[in-house]
Amino acid sequence: MRRVRTDLRHNGIDVAAPAGAVVRAAADGLVVYSDNTLRGLGNAVVILHPGGWTTLYAHNARNTVQPGWRVKRGERIALVGATGIARGPHLHFEWRDNGRLGDPKRLFVGRRSDELMGPLVPLDGEARPQEPEGESGTEAEPGNGAATESETESAGTEIAFPFELGTVATARRLMTRPAPNLPESVVGRRFSNLLWPVKGGYLSRGHGAGGHRGVDIAAQEGAGVRAAADGIVVYSGDGLAGMGHAVVLLHRTGWVTIYAGNRENGVQAGDQVQRGQWIGRVGRSAAGSEPHLHFEWLQAGEHRDPSPLLTAPAAP
Repeated sequence: MRRVRTDLRHNGIDVAAPAGAVVRAAADGLVVYSDNTLRGLGNAVVILHPGGWTTLYAHNARNTVQPGWRVKRGERIALVGATGIARGPHLHFEWRDNGRLGDPKRLFVGRRSDELMGPLVPLDGEARPQEPEGESGTEAEPGNGAATESETESAGTEIAFPFELGTVATARRLMTRPAPNLPESVVGRRFSNLLWPVKGGYLSRGHGAGGHRGVDIAAQEGAGVRAAADGIVVYSGDGLAGMGHAVVLLHRTGWVTIYAGNRENGVQAGDQVQRGQWIGRVGRSAAGSEPHLHFEWLQAGEHRDPSPLLTAPAAP
């Protein structure tokens, strides 16, 4: 008798949409999950609604809400992407009534643009594409949250840079000298502030004390580390002395941001990332130390205090 892989069943519907299109809450509710640890689903949001309903929104390029947030019907909660084991940009949507899966199509109201949104793929029990060998399904967010990771151009092939990506020498250069202008083919928005780069956490050590060139943000070990602004990964590795696993981003403004002491990095050199995109996980810089992110910001080659530019720092 053939065994049925229930974990590969298609439990919802897929709505094709352009990468970056807005994903909205289907009804008022409480965000109970916003992360990238659900096998194969990439960046996903789960909302609990009054009456016992739950809705799930998966394969997002980036989630824009956090657990514990109350959202209104129609409020933006994510952007369409192709993270996880998705083969192209779309929203995977699931609806449960007190834990029981149902077909949500009969409950949809409002106008849907066939031209912009694409077809609804019915809940038909067909298997999802299987993950590539050796992938966990949660590693796709890297190139999430990769402007989206599956859509990112490959630096060094289609884009010509005035420096070599991925080397310690390049990382050190950007940490000591002004950054060169990025090629026009590198996409990215300009920002005047920096997104709080950790899911949760609080500022545990400031800039400047004892020659500290950045700030430390204490957070739960394994918490998501996110890009503070759109940029390109110029370094991802563990070759920078004293920084452990570190990611270095170059931004269109000429800013450089560094995310160090990670338990793991989730991006590679050449990945173009969007503000808020997952790029790693919080780790411990040394045995016995408290888990935290070491974050540095450089402007014109000078280390500066990022605290005034960080948005919504959390209290202890």
